[in-house]
Amino acid sequence: MGTIEGCSSDSDDDLYTRSVSLQELTFLILIFGRFHTHLFVLEFSEKVDVVVLDDDESLDLPDPDCAFPTKAKQSRRKRVEQLAQKELLELEEILSEPVIQVVAPCPKRTRRIRTYDRPGNTIDIDIVSDDATPSSFKTCKQSGETSATSDVIELDKEVNLFVTVFLDQDNGKTGRFMSILHDEPFDKLRPEFAKELKCNQLDVMIHVNNVDAGPGDTPDSMGLDIEKLALVNVFCLKPNSNSDEDLSSDPNFIPVRCIFESGRPRCVYLKLTETFADAKKRIEKALQLSSGVERLVFDNDVLDDSDTPTSIDMEAEDVIEIHLKKSL
Repeated sequence: MGTIEGCSSDSDDDLYTRSVSLQELTFLILIFGRFHTHLFVLEFSEKVDVVVLDDDESLDLPDPDCAFPTKAKQSRRKRVEQLAQKELLELEEILSEPVIQVVAPCPKRTRRIRTYDRPGNTIDIDIVSDDATPSSFKTCKQSGETSATSDVIELDKEVNLFVTVFLDQDNGKTGRFMSILHDEPFDKLRPEFAKELKCNQLDVMIHVNNVDAGPGDTPDSMGLDIEKLALVNVFCLKPNSNSDEDLSSDPNFIPVRCIFESGRPRCVYLKLTETFADAKKRIEKALQLSSGVERLVFDNDVLDDSDTPTSIDMEAEDVIEIHLKKSL
């Protein structure tokens, strides 16, 4: 019995030792397994990439060519070439289309429409566009309403004339319409009238609305209304004289306006190099003065008979005062 009890005690110790060893081994296995599992999860989470997908692209599959850098570059280059080729094709289509030439519309210009009032001898100046109907008129005001475009002709700067040239005191040619600028002298019309009357232009008399137009007179100086038709009557002091001496185009002569104490101003051509003593004789002959010229006054100075128009710097259209000799 002793031996058996002893053996039993030894076996209990061995069993206890073995049970402890098994518990420790089991604990170590559990710890090692958990640690290994934790390392595996960390390693797996580092390898996984999180990709955020849009709603529109959730079904798109990744391009397998982009997985490799070389293929990605080749794919990108191919797409750029395709886009460039597409743009070239579109440009060729545009250039191949026929060219449509768009003609710019001509600027609207205006022309003068005259309406006559015979009883009142007046005229209204109207403006109408070239492409407008005859019923679309616009009366031109004296205030001069200027258009926004520079292509519109400013008709308010012109004065319309109804001219009648009288061959003698009773008979006249058929009247005609003419125009002259508001600041332009009526002397501009004298050469044309002189050819019709076959006389020297110094003998041409121009009456505007029954008022004599002297040398240098303009529509402005005579107070003409630019909205009304001016009646002009032309006479000749010596009809059919047909003077051979036409000095208007001779550079050696200048036109000079002669004014008197009474009477209308007259125009005379003076030679630049002749003395005023000879100029007096020329004035007496040209104007057919009944009395001789006593003295000439220019710029409030009495002219010396030995002076010339050149020596005193006289110019065309200058004014000299004519003082006649007193008749006994």
